[in-house]
Amino acid sequence: MKKTLLLTLCFIFTLIAQEKVNQQQSMIQFPISVTIGGKFIVNGTFPASMTERVDQFVTRIYNLAKENSLSIAQDLATVSEINKNLEEEYAIRGLILKNANGDEKIIDLAKFRVNGDFKNNPYLKNDDVIIFPAVDLDRNFVRVIGAVNNPIKFMFVDGDKLTDAI
Repeated sequence: MKKTLLLTLCFIFTLIAQEKVNQQQSMIQFPISVTIGGKFIVNGTFPASMTERVDQFVTRIYNLAKENSLSIAQDLATVSEINKNLEEEYAIRGLILKNANGDEKIIDLAKFRVNGDFKNNPYLKNDDVIIFPAVDLDRNFVRVIGAVNNPIKFMFVDGDKLTDAI
């Protein structure tokens, strides 16, 4: 009797644990819709995962658009022309992330890539909109040169400090 009861309890707990794992996996696989707008290689609404962050999503969409553009090329001249067009700079600073509830957040993927602060690379939510500002490196830039490890020219955004640049 005790063995049967113990076996039944173990079986029930195993089923409950498997059900929770299945629910978590289905939530991960459930796609969400994220829209890209502004000055980017491609604009539109794309599927994303609930576990995807802005940087991962933007990189994936950029690479897919680049791959699709290059796959239609028939000759070397066309490939060269497409690559030239794809070399255009796209902002990774000052991106605007709009949530469905109306909240807006300024995203700085360059800072995230330097310091790993996930504040600048949040998880995506359903119906998020990412807006890319236009890049004007002729007027709106900061150049760090001289006795530094990595001389660089990058886009200036409101709130930048000298310590951030260095």
